[in-house]
Amino acid sequence: MTDKKTTIKKIKGCQLTIIDNETLKLAMIPLLGWDKAEVVNSNDLHPVANESVVINLSHNLVPENDNTKVFATAMLWKKIRRKMEQERLISMNKIEYSNTANTVSISLNNGEQKLVKY
Repeated sequence: MTDKKTTIKKIKGCQLTIIDNETLKLAMIPLLGWDKAEVVNSNDLHPVANESVVINLSHNLVPENDNTKVFATAMLWKKIRRKMEQERLISMNKIEYSNTANTVSISLNNGEQKLVKY
C-alpha cells in the first residue's frame, strides 16, 4: 500500500482536509453547513484497492435549533507533482443562502457572481 498523508490547513477562515497518496491529492473544503471533517481508512471496500481513504463531512442536526437547509463543499484533485494554489483551493469570497428566496449566492475571487435557485 502507498502511504496516505493527511494535512489540515486553514485558509481564509476555511479548514481544508487534504489526503495525498503520493500520486494524487484530494482537498475537501466544507463551505456551508458542515460541522466536522474526518479522514476514514477502510479495508476491502474499494473495488480496485484493498485499502482506501475517504474524507467524510458531517453535521450534527438539532431539529429545534437547526435551520440549515443547504450544505456546500468544494473538492479539488491534483496530480502530486502540481502545487495546490491557495487561490484555487478557496476560489469563493462569500456564500450566502436565502431560505425565503430559496437561493444560494456565490461570489468568486475573480469577481464573478453565481446564483443557484431551488
